[in-house]
Amino acid sequence: MMFDHKEYIKDWQNKNMKTITVRFNTEYIEHFKQSCKLLNVSQREVFKKAMDETNAKAEKLK
Repeated sequence: MMFDHKEYIKDWQNKNMKTITVRFNTEYIEHFKQSCKLLNVSQREVFKKAMDETNAKAEKLK
């Protein structure tokens, strides 16, 4: 039996990763995408930074 790397990654992601879904007006989303492109940042980077900042603020309140 051979090791299936793709299957391993898929299994790991299913156990350790989650997806967040948000809905905004189409025009707003397109503006955001263009802003990210202009700033040369990924949407993921923007979301992660916002989440990290929110988590840090919450930790200070504990």
